[in-house]
Amino acid sequence: MANSYKWLFFAALIAVCHSETDEQSFDKMVARFLHLGNGKLYPETDESAKEYCNKSEASLSSEEVAVGFRYGASLDPRMQPLLKLVNDSDIRVVVRWYCNAKDQGQLGKLLNTKIPDAESVRHSAVATLESLNTSRSSLADVVCIIRLYVTKVQTIFDGTQAGDSVRKALTPYPNVIAFIEHLSKVKGSEKCELIAAPADKVKYKSFVVPIYKTIDRFLKHKPSQKSTSNVKKKSFEQTIMDEILDDDDDF
Repeated sequence: MANSYKWLFFAALIAVCHSETDEQSFDKMVARFLHLGNGKLYPETDESAKEYCNKSEASLSSEEVAVGFRYGASLDPRMQPLLKLVNDSDIRVVVRWYCNAKDQGQLGKLLNTKIPDAESVRHSAVATLESLNTSRSSLADVVCIIRLYVTKVQTIFDGTQAGDSVRKALTPYPNVIAFIEHLSKVKGSEKCELIAAPADKVKYKSFVVPIYKTIDRFLKHKPSQKSTSNVKKKSFEQTIMDEILDDDDDF
């Protein structure tokens, strides 16, 4: 019996050591809907596309919603309006951009031919965001990098039948840019460059989480003079609940 308890203890210890953080879980969740450029291939036949779009993974689970609560609560309170701002762009339609396409199989083929190029741009954009020094750079540089990422990805698919669909997939990012510029009261920098990044050096599966982390990093470097009360934190969690659960069947 003692040995049984010992094995249970080690099993529990291993589970804890290998458990994901809320950030990792949120990153995987976002990447499931907006994974353009992370190397994941799209279905190339109408049959496989139908199966892909009808999977349970095409909608959020209650556990994932809880992860969203916890991850969102870890960010600077000044980021509270960001989720609502993105939601106002009809994000539920955006995350279904591939599944809402008319010829999904053909779209998948077109997307997959450009996956290596899109992946390279995403890796470079993530690495560039992470390289920013809060003492030498500003949110204006963050805006410039996000805008450059969008431009480069659009350029990859311009002139192909996938161009319009890709522009829909990129819809959230201009809204994030507008949020940053409104919050910081400055326009994005005009010039910036992406640094090269090997795939094995990029730990994120989505582009959204590194953006959020970078914004959060800069905001916490210059804390707001207003105190963050429990009421504000509760308001943020309620905002997440309202925005994620409202009309959740649309996913």
